[in-house]
Amino acid sequence: MKSNAVKIGAVVLGIALFAGLSIAGTEMTSIDATQSIATIMISLNHFPSDADKEALMEISHDSANSKAIQAIATAVHNFEHSVSAADKETLEMIVEDSSATDAEKTLASIAAGIMHTASPDAKTKLAELQ
Repeated sequence: MKSNAVKIGAVVLGIALFAGLSIAGTEMTSIDATQSIATIMISLNHFPSDADKEALMEISHDSANSKAIQAIATAVHNFEHSVSAADKETLEMIVEDSSATDAEKTLASIAAGIMHTASPDAKTKLAELQ
């Protein structure tokens, strides 16, 4: 009996360790975050879906992402027909920031200009970021 309990304990411990490693390996990189935001913005129609909002919140709270990516994710998360005035101001600051990447500037610029849904030209630019 004692031997079975030890075996079961070892199996449970092994599963727990494997699950922990799997979760640790799923941290989103800035490239993944950029691609995710671009994908969400392509399909954006008046507001993000609940699943999109959840993904955007994860991006905005992940300290591995740049402050610009976090701010863009927050602005898209809060999107209702367009970005809020405060979010638009933040996005415009990203566009003007010399330390922002080209991808961050593209995402910020497009997000700031969307009314209800991205234009065909914007969708083309977003597709290039995927």
